[in-house]
Amino acid sequence: MKTIFISCFHPYTSRNILSTDAFRLLTRAQDLRIVLFVHDNKKAYIKTNFADARTIVEGISFNAPSSQSRTMLIMKRLAKFSLDSNSVRIQRYMKWKLEKRYVYLLLSFVGKAVSHSRLLRASMRALDYAMAQKDRFKTYFQAYNPDAVIITDILNERDVELAQNARFFNVPIVGMVRSWDNLTLHGLMRFLPDLLLVASEEIKKQAEALNDCSDKKVNIVGVAHYDKYAQGAKISREEFFTSIGLDSARPTILYAPIGDFYIADNTTDRHVISLLARLNANVIVRFSPTVPVKDMERDVPSFANVYVDRPGVNFSKQSIGDQELSEQDDDRLLHELVYSDVIICGPSTVALDAVFLDKPVIIINFHPDARGYYDGIARRYDYDHFRFAIRCGAFRLANSKEELFLLIEQYQKDSSLDAEGRAVLRTAYCGPQDGMSGARIAGAIVDFLKSPRGAITHV
Repeated sequence: MKTIFISCFHPYTSRNILSTDAFRLLTRAQDLRIVLFVHDNKKAYIKTNFADARTIVEGISFNAPSSQSRTMLIMKRLAKFSLDSNSVRIQRYMKWKLEKRYVYLLLSFVGKAVSHSRLLRASMRALDYAMAQKDRFKTYFQAYNPDAVIITDILNERDVELAQNARFFNVPIVGMVRSWDNLTLHGLMRFLPDLLLVASEEIKKQAEALNDCSDKKVNIVGVAHYDKYAQGAKISREEFFTSIGLDSARPTILYAPIGDFYIADNTTDRHVISLLARLNANVIVRFSPTVPVKDMERDVPSFANVYVDRPGVNFSKQSIGDQELSEQDDDRLLHELVYSDVIICGPSTVALDAVFLDKPVIIINFHPDARGYYDGIARRYDYDHFRFAIRCGAFRLANSKEELFLLIEQYQKDSSLDAEGRAVLRTAYCGPQDGMSGARIAGAIVDFLKSPRGAITHV
């Protein structure tokens, strides 16, 4: 029997992998044992919702201090800045601007040098591996003797630690890129997997050009959780609107609040909701399960035409890893998207979800008060993935409330506006749209286990 480890540290792993055909097909594979690694406070939840007789769930605590924690933090920050994308350049400057610490200035110079040298990148990965903590997962490698490790979020700090342990025990690694912004926003890959699974051709290009991945070791598989989007709605429009208490005959707007992570002193989301509530339309407000809006954590302005959706299972409020998105949450998002006429949001993956379903997208680029470039939301639309989307015409920016109302009116009159731009973005970042992405992921992992990959390509 073959054994694989699967990392499940990011809250969207449930959405991206565990609730999809990727995981369902792996659990049905003959002679395959799966060990899921999760945050210890989620162990019971993951075990109840996803484990079967051949699936083992191991809870990992990351609270214990490490003797190498400071060193690991330095390597994390160096990798973060060792990428000369527009996204990272903006972040480098922001760190220096906000904190005025010379270490960030130094990291900027070092990171820029590393980003332009393949040799320096290789050296940094080797140094990262040499300094990595290699005993957190030691007992699990010894107990289960895995044949491969599946890293579901290749740039996540916890996933990196598991991967470094896999290298130490000479176990081959299959890596995955979790989201469309990751390779241009989150810095340099700190290790190179033996096989990398990516959603699309554009992300494959980024893996090769920015992170030294070999063409032969990168497979395009699509986005597994979009398979259900390709299959369409599970309930009728009338059933859905009845379930949320709104009128199915009215036009509908979906608003995904921007959140406090993206805006300091966030008064914008409350302002936008109040504006949308004036319209003769249903308004669905779907909060992010991981990005809070403290101003509206409990209190959302009460309007007859507004439905509030607060998805996610919260285990605590300490970090982004303390939430999970259930399959029911994701099904509800599907119907919210399908039955909405216009989707409005900030720099959110909801925008890409909407584009997959060919829905018009309006991006909020204004505030109720005066904000500078670095104090508001505008800088985030200069990140590489959003610049691409805006330049190809997939999204429209609303720079004022007047523009917001105008764009809503235009899209309600003609939903085909900007369809060509949306198609370009869909091809670039969503990859295959045939509803078979989960099957491709599972197939790639099974084929990898069968292949003669005993010669591990180290850092």
